[in-house]
Amino acid sequence: MDPVDVNNPLVSMAKDLLQQIQHEVPEIWNFHDVRVVSGPTHINIVCDIVADYKCKYSDIELKNIVCEKLKEKNPKCIGVITVDHRYA
Repeated sequence: MDPVDVNNPLVSMAKDLLQQIQHEVPEIWNFHDVRVVSGPTHINIVCDIVADYKCKYSDIELKNIVCEKLKEKNPKCIGVITVDHRYA
């Protein structure tokens, strides 16, 4: 089990951004394992997103959508996204 600092304000910010994106992109059923790696010039947001079983996008397209939306919402954010699938 990987430790996640639940009191880290950057993790809270990342989860807020991902929730906003989840509401904007109905193909995203959920997200989990949110981690943040912050550097001097950017913030990597690492997470898994769960694509709904009716998702019309490929994994790469969905990943790119999330990464673009993260960057739109905060130009310092870079998404490092893994796509999981919901099958039922």
